[in-house]
Amino acid sequence: MGLTAFRRWRYGGEEEAQAPSSTTTPLPENFPGRALLLGAGYGTLEAVRSASDEELLAIKGLGRKLLEQIRDALR
Repeated sequence: MGLTAFRRWRYGGEEEAQAPSSTTTPLPENFPGRALLLGAGYGTLEAVRSASDEELLAIKGLGRKLLEQIRDALR
């Protein structure tokens, strides 16, 4: 699968999808639960911000207390 086909598959649509915006912010080194979030595929602040509480709580090792710390860090 070529890059263009991959982007169509990944981002949907018939026309060539745009690469993700360069305005994404990687998780800071001291971000609460960073290793768990990275391991689950949440590598940017935007990805964590857009995830629901249920999605984040489904990550093994991430409980309500850590979820509260994560949400506080995003404010």
